[in-house]
Formats: sequence, C-alpha cells, structure tokens
Amino acid sequence: MIRNLKTCKYLYPLAWLYGLAVSLRNKLFDWGVFSEEMYPVPVISIGNITAGGTGKTPHIEFLINFLSKKYRVAVLSRGYKRKSSGFILADENVTRYFSKTIMLGDYYSLKKARKIIESKGFCPSKEKRLLDALELIATHKGIYKAREHFGDVWTKASFDRSLKELVALDINPVTIPRNWGYDYLPNLLKVYRGMKESSK
Repeated sequence: MIRNLKTCKYLYPLAWLYGLAVSLRNKLFDWGVFSEEMYPVPVISIGNITAGGTGKTPHIEFLINFLSKKYRVAVLSRGYKRKSSGFILADENVTRYFSKTIMLGDYYSLKKARKIIESKGFCPSKEKRLLDALELIATHKGIYKAREHFGDVWTKASFDRSLKELVALDINPVTIPRNWGYDYLPNLLKVYRGMKESSK
C-alpha cells in the first residue's frame, strides 16, 4: 500500500501534464483549429486504441447485443496494427482477422468457463492447464500481458496450445469481468454473421 502511494506521488505530475494536453487538444477542436467530422447517424467510439487487454471487444459485444434489439448496428474497426488507409469491407478476411486479434470462441465469465471445462471430463493435468490459462489471462487482463508473466510454470508452446484448446471448446480465452454481471456474450464474429444474414 505504501509503495502504491509513493508511485501515485511520482506519477501525479505526469497525470497533470497529460490532462492538460488532452484539455488543450479538446479546446483546439472547439476553436476550429482541428477539423471535426460530422455523420448523419449516432456514433459511439470505444477507445483507447493504444492500450490492449482493457476489455474493448467484450464491451463492443455488449453494446451490439443491447442496441441491435432496437437499432440497426454496424461496427467499424481500424484494424490491429493496420498500415493501410481507407474503408475496406473485409468480408472474406473476417475470420482470419478475428482469430489473430481477439480470437474466436464465445465470451464467458471466469466462473461459467470453469464450469464448462470441468464438465468435459478431461484428465486432471489438462483441466488444470486450461483453468490456469484462464486465471492467468484474467489476472493480467489480457492475453498479451499474460504472455509476459509465464514465470517457471508456462512455456510459450504450452500457453499457445492452451489458447487453441480453449477456442476449440468455443471459449474465448478473455473472460468477462466479474463486475459486468454477465455470464455469457456471443463472439463478435457470430454477431457479425447474424447481422449479415438478417440483412439479406
């Protein structure tokens, strides 16, 4: 606790400078120095695009499920580490994109995912490995951050193997945060395909 207080003390000036820079940037938009884009439809922007593993994708899935009951919903993504420009309807590449960025499989709470794995009758070592992988990812709030904390327990090969096995069970390795109050959200790819079918 004391260490955290000392860290906050040192970071406070940086936080103040960051807040000042953001406020100035917003004012430049208000003053017309930076141009704004206006659209004829309501837009919800989910960020920050520079931070990974913060729950942006499950949050987008929640909004799609919530809003699509009343509105026609579309999702635009800049694309992970994308270097091209312009709008691309990546219909034929969607599955490959999802498998590389947010992975396939539906989203579950950690408790629900644990029940599914325990119900499969795997040998104790495999069951423990899959559960440990989910716990590691949930603890570090993302796959990429979890990779940095293998320690002496995991190797890259065993971790990647566990991710593939979870996806084969239709379980996304990134679980729904406990405070969201949801046990299940469909994978965004399934939602996309459902929207595509309903628009025909």
